[in-house]
Amino acid sequence: GSNLDFLPDWVIVWRRLVLPEEVGVMLKARSSLVSRLNAADRSYQGAKSRSFLCRSLAWLLAVVLLFFVLDVAFHLAAGRRVALIVLFLAAMAVLLGLAFYIWRVRRNRVERVARLVETQEPRLGSKVINLLQLDEQTRDNALPDLTRQLAAQAVNEYERELGPVNFISIARLPRLGADFKKALLAAALFALVLAVFPRISSVELARFADPLGD
Repeated sequence: GSNLDFLPDWVIVWRRLVLPEEVGVMLKARSSLVSRLNAADRSYQGAKSRSFLCRSLAWLLAVVLLFFVLDVAFHLAAGRRVALIVLFLAAMAVLLGLAFYIWRVRRNRVERVARLVETQEPRLGSKVINLLQLDEQTRDNALPDLTRQLAAQAVNEYERELGPVNFISIARLPRLGADFKKALLAAALFALVLAVFPRISSVELARFADPLGD
């Protein structure tokens, strides 16, 4: 098939050449789209980081309860309690480091972000990824001039259609709400266990708060 098979029908029919000044506008449009998709990706990665922390909380609270049970059962020496506290703090540091990496370091390729927003908002169809692919064609010197000019015209039209779209609000993480509720439930259960055994809980909190005090 032709290199133009994926272009909208109106582009194939309307073969008006793109003026040089319009090319600059289209390059700016590409930059605008990429920056908007990158902002959406940062928001999405932030949501994934918060989701990770919410899911980690239940495990951390379970570990605290395990430490209390071990101390009650074996009356751990001060040195062992200190070792457990150090291990716990190290685990927390690792989890926080991973959360920071997910939030601030890890990034998705712009094409993947485009697919994400299209999946989250079906009304977009494939306009976002099409715009990125068409833009690549406008800068491909191996293609005929007419093909590049028609692709640039399509880029201009797609950018006008996508201008009002808020990619940040679309690139959401559906499970974040559920993970947050599970974290609250884990905290409530932890507090309930401490409340059911108030004497043991107060002793264990004191022993781990001041492991060398005994």
